Amino acid sequence: MAEEKKIRSLNQEISILEGVEVKLDNGVLTFKGEKGENSRKLFHPAIDMAIVDGEITLKPNKKSTKREYKMINTFVAHIKNMMRGVSENHVYKLKICSGHFPMNVSISGKKFVVKNFIGEKVPRELKITETVSVKLEGTEIVVQGVDKEKTGQMAASIEELTKRPGFDTRIFQDGIYLVEKDGKEIKQWLKMTDPLKLRKEIKSRKPDFIKQDAHKKARLSKSWRKPRGRQSKMRLNMRGYRRGVAHGFGSPAEVKGAHPTGFMPIMTHNAEGLSSVDAVKEGIVIASTVGKRKKIEIIKKALEMKIKVLNLKDPAKFVADIEAALDSRKKVKKVKTEKRAKKKKEYEKQAADKKAQETKKEENPEEQEQKDKKEKDKVLTRKEMWL
Repeated sequence: MAEEKKIRSLNQEISILEGVEVKLDNGVLTFKGEKGENSRKLFHPAIDMAIVDGEITLKPNKKSTKREYKMINTFVAHIKNMMRGVSENHVYKLKICSGHFPMNVSISGKKFVVKNFIGEKVPRELKITETVSVKLEGTEIVVQGVDKEKTGQMAASIEELTKRPGFDTRIFQDGIYLVEKDGKEIKQWLKMTDPLKLRKEIKSRKPDFIKQDAHKKARLSKSWRKPRGRQSKMRLNMRGYRRGVAHGFGSPAEVKGAHPTGFMPIMTHNAEGLSSVDAVKEGIVIASTVGKRKKIEIIKKALEMKIKVLNLKDPAKFVADIEAALDSRKKVKKVKTEKRAKKKKEYEKQAADKKAQETKKEENPEEQEQKDKKEKDKVLTRKEMWL
């Protein structure tokens, strides 16, 4: 039962794309589509291939092992590439760079010709493969074809045609360079044209570097420490163990420490500090300790000078919201002060009335004595009644 389950899990089914015709003859798969025709022999004695209900099925026979499983996945990759090639074409793009000498690139018949490369008198030539088409679009070369291997090889050969061994391409940039491989941009070209995009790509695959066994033992901190044990598998970079700190995960020097927008962040505490900011390369980050009124002042000046505020999505809206909040606070404060003034007047009036009564008492002491005597008599009569 266990063997049957293992064989069943190795099966692969690939649905055929619309507008693509597929034929299978003695292990040779032939694809025919809008862009052309492509065929390839995909045969292995331990793998059965068939076309059933618009799907290409690959399944191992009883003798299959892990090796056959890997071979099935290889077959799947080839089939998908062939199908995509006959329906869309595989496209590779190259860029012509000629800074020192004006390079002349042309296509004459089935030859790709480069003239006056670094001042050379003899032109450099390359034969174009039959199933591949090469087009010139200004400073861009577009190589496309139904066969991915042949198209990729043609693009690589064009790039190789102008290579100069021993010369640093960062300084000596004359030549033809691959910028896009079948829809994917080249890292080297990204470094030259869009280092921010390259940084994003590097950081997306960067692992978390933590101390050895920190994920197993709670007493260990996760801060990185180099493994030093003689038998340490992590130190030996053995497969299946955590990655150690290595080259290749750092940001390009041009954008190291830069904001995702490409501006270098400058911390600002007041409006006077904006005078030293370069609006082309730098942007400001308003400190969290700055008050609202001062923030408004800084933002307004930054907008006038066309300086980017990096820690605010919409500075103009932020200013409008703060000003509206301050106005509403002023109105509330005004109402409160009016209420306090009203209460104060009432208290003053009551105090004045009380004072007037007291002064009246002082002016007629005999009348007051009589009133006090009458009140005392009333109290005494009540006590007598209760007794």
